[in-house]
Amino acid sequence: MPEIRLTKKADKKIILKMYQDARDNMKQLGFSQWKDGYPNNDTLTADIKNKESFVFVEGNDIIASAMISLKEEITYNKIDGQWGNDEKYLVIHRFVVAKQFLRKGYAKLFLEAIEEKFSNLTIRIDTHQNNFLMKSFLLKNGFTYRGIIMLQNKELREAYDKF
Repeated sequence: MPEIRLTKKADKKIILKMYQDARDNMKQLGFSQWKDGYPNNDTLTADIKNKESFVFVEGNDIIASAMISLKEEITYNKIDGQWGNDEKYLVIHRFVVAKQFLRKGYAKLFLEAIEEKFSNLTIRIDTHQNNFLMKSFLLKNGFTYRGIIMLQNKELREAYDKF
C-alpha cells in the first residue's frame, strides 16, 4: 500500500518530470494552469526546505506529489464567494500524479492519505477554470466549489474546500 512522506532532495528529478508531464498534458487539453516553467526547481526546493513538499510512494516508485501547507494562503483571504468555514485549514498546491500512474485511482488514494495525515482540518485548494479534470476530481471527492480567488499575478482560480 502506498504511503505519504516528506519529499527528499533525491526525489526532485522525478517530481520535476511529473511537473513537465502535467504542463504538457494541460497544454494538450487547451489551458495553461502551469506556465512559464512553473512549478520549477526553485519552487520545489523551497517546498522541500519548508517541509511542505510531500510524495506518495510505494516501494521505489514516486506515484504523486503535492505541496501541503498549514500556513495562511494570502490569496484565499479575498474570495468572490464564501468559504465553508473560518476554521484553521491546510492548503494543497501542485497536486500531481506521475504519468504512468494516471487514471488508476492513485490521486484518490493520495488525497485520502493527506486527509488521514492532517485529520480534522479543513482543506482548501484552487484550480484553473478550464481544468475540468481537477474540478471533477475535487467534486467527486467531497470538495465544494466556493467561488473565485485571484492569484498574486492577477489570474483567477476556482476555489474549493472540504471539511
